[in-house]
This record gives sequence, C-alpha cells and structure tokens, in this order.
Amino acid sequence: MTRFSFTTAGLFSLAIFTAMYLATFNVNAASIERRAGRTKQLYSFKFSYFNESDGETESGKTGFNYDGFLRPFGRISGGGGFDYEADTGYEGGINIGTTDPDNVNKTINGLGAGYRFNETNVDIGAGISAFDQKVNFQLDIAKDGTIFVHFDVQSNSTDLVCQPSDESDDSSSGIVCTATPNAS
Repeated sequence: MTRFSFTTAGLFSLAIFTAMYLATFNVNAASIERRAGRTKQLYSFKFSYFNESDGETESGKTGFNYDGFLRPFGRISGGGGFDYEADTGYEGGINIGTTDPDNVNKTINGLGAGYRFNETNVDIGAGISAFDQKVNFQLDIAKDGTIFVHFDVQSNSTDLVCQPSDESDDSSSGIVCTATPNAS
C-alpha cells in the first residue's frame, strides 16, 4: 500500500494556511455614497485559520474558514480543511456558497468537494447547487475492488455498485455492476 506522508501534504497545507493566516484581514464599513445620499456596503470579509494537533498521537486538523459579503454576489462563505489521524486515515474538503445580495436568507449558488481515504477505502465527493437545483456525486473505491457511485440530481438519485466477481461457471472472472434508481 502506498503510504501518504503527512510531512509533504502537511507542509504544503501549512504553507497555504500560514499565508492566509498572515494575510488575515477584516474590512467592515467599506461603502460608497449613492446619488440619493444613501450608502451601500460593498464588501466585508473575515478569514480565519485553525491548526489543532495532538503531539502524542500525531493527529489533528488544519484548515481555514471565510465569511463575507461582496456586492453584487451577496454573502460568500465556506472553508476548507485537512484532518489526519496517525496511520489511520486522512480527509478534507472545501466549500463555497453565495446568497442573494438583497436577501441573505436565499442561497443562490453553492459548490463543495471532499475526500477521505484510509487503509480500506477511498471516497471522493462533489456537489453543486444553483438557483435551488442540486447535483451531488460520490465515488467510493474499496480495497477489495468494490466501486460505489452515487449520483443525485435534485430529488432523484441513482446508486451504481460495481464489484469483482469470479462466480461464473467457466471459471473466468469479471466485474458485476448493479444500478438502483431511487426517487423520493
């Protein structure tokens, strides 16, 4: 099994997040005057960095969060991270979402992606939402060769499971896939 070195990925992640940490800023009250004499907020952003580790077991997490407002896009928020546990597994992800600039309770667009891998499985997932339409995708590859794919569009989803098979009568082996549509 190829072993993932936290040193390489950790240093890369740490370099990115340290740069963000050093560039942390919070700009509030940026505004311009309109012809009617009113002011309108243009932007306000806050970045934060976190790094939690347990020196004894070599496990922890590092990442960042952001939250802000950028006209004309509305509220933009999300984050990313990397979780690790010594010799067990690694996982992480990133997401971003925006809201309507005139109604912060209405989500317009969202995008997310994540991964997780350990000694037995590799999971990769991604999702997107735009104007109340949602699409999600998940891929899981197990050490024994089983592949699980989940695809979800709004309320309709399909699961596809493929796995190695050697149960044929002529002693040959192959891959058997089963698709299961799920409608809610």
